Amino acid sequence: MEQHTGLAPGSITSQLANHIVNISWDNIPAEVRQRAVELIADTLGSVVAGQELDSTQALMRGLDAAGTLDGEFRIPGWQEKLSPTAVAMLSGASAHGFDFDDTHAPAQIHPGAPVVSAALAAAQTPRNDGTLPTAQDFITGVIAGYEAMTRVSYGLNADSHARRGFHLSSTTGVFGAAAAVNVVLGYDQDTLEHAWGTALSMTGGSGQFMLNGAWTKRVHVGNAAANGYLTVRLANAGVTGAADALTGRDGFFNLYCNEPTPDLAVKDLAKWEIMGTGVKPYACCRAIHASLEAVLNLQQEHGFEIDDVHDLVVGVPERCYQVTCDPQEMKRNPHNIVDCQFSMHLCLAQAISTKRFELADYESSLQEPKIKNLMQRIKAYVDEEADALYPQSFPSRVKITLNDGTALQSWIEVPLGEPSRMPSQQQVRDKFVGLAASPVGEDLAHELFDNILAMLDDAGQERLASLFKVSEEQSVVQS
Repeated sequence: MEQHTGLAPGSITSQLANHIVNISWDNIPAEVRQRAVELIADTLGSVVAGQELDSTQALMRGLDAAGTLDGEFRIPGWQEKLSPTAVAMLSGASAHGFDFDDTHAPAQIHPGAPVVSAALAAAQTPRNDGTLPTAQDFITGVIAGYEAMTRVSYGLNADSHARRGFHLSSTTGVFGAAAAVNVVLGYDQDTLEHAWGTALSMTGGSGQFMLNGAWTKRVHVGNAAANGYLTVRLANAGVTGAADALTGRDGFFNLYCNEPTPDLAVKDLAKWEIMGTGVKPYACCRAIHASLEAVLNLQQEHGFEIDDVHDLVVGVPERCYQVTCDPQEMKRNPHNIVDCQFSMHLCLAQAISTKRFELADYESSLQEPKIKNLMQRIKAYVDEEADALYPQSFPSRVKITLNDGTALQSWIEVPLGEPSRMPSQQQVRDKFVGLAASPVGEDLAHELFDNILAMLDDAGQERLASLFKVSEEQSVVQS
């Protein structure tokens, strides 16, 4: 077989690849392993539940029509036997489908959906020696994937890239997914660099989906997971990829950004980037969360109803405004669930109307006259103080004026779910079971959650196999 050639020793691409493949179970601190399994659980809750999404069912029909659906691999809690690329794609699309997936605010990405989804496929793939990966391999690969995806985003210059209309969780996700797969399967730096070289030509993801609430957004992330898996398998089979995929003249950073910051990709390599990842308490764009928290806090404190509200003014960072508030006329008139997830106006009006914020309320909110009416009286603006803190945080300033003239105000600098305000393990469980119980039942949902956490103490192959349980009689991993 022809040998791989043409890599770029000493380049930032090679430096980062070397860092990734040298991540091992033994050099990962206990608190990082703990955070990893909690983030895996957070992601898998949406993956299990996502099988019921209309977008997921449509994607399955499309993959079936293309002849790429069937195989012997599984997704946790799903009945279907699937091809490995279908596992990665469907898991990634499902994980991102509720807009409930984890967020690394400074990098402006949702790493769990592409990284964990690709690792699920890798977890069922025999390594070169014929053995199957263990739970230890799986967790290590996930941590490596978060590390790679986050650092690629830093080197790209996330803000500049996003303002050009790219969907970061897709464009950077393929590199994180490939890193996760490479580490789960125990492949070397050479393989990863060639995989990234091929992944360079598989990056994509446009923000145009927001024009009509297209399911394209979900497909983006599934595609990143599937392509991450595919590029590693190709590289391991001998397919050469472009050298210096990240920092070459026509590499990812220069091709996708006018002002890349490549040195940031390898800065402070002793820092574990997964620890900078937070989780969402609400199923909507992260840019809305601080505003939701402010509104719900004010309502709980003062006890007002939707009929009591004269108007509401919300101030957020400029980029958050661009994504969730502009153009305001469109955001005041959402037409579908994706529109709702990116409408500051809908989300705040729904929260005030229901005195909570639940995914299940979106459909009725689209039809509720009082919510439609209040949306027209919500005004958003760019708050200078909030903007100065972005993207390290996504703050919000809210002012609600009641019909009697009372003015209620709140400032949330760091929203719930950020690393400094992480949920308890019980809250992580509640979120998982709340999502997963619908398709698999409460008992299996709790069992799956327990199996995820148990990987820390029992990091063998049998424990990893338990993630793919479908019923009391069925637990299958590729052999």
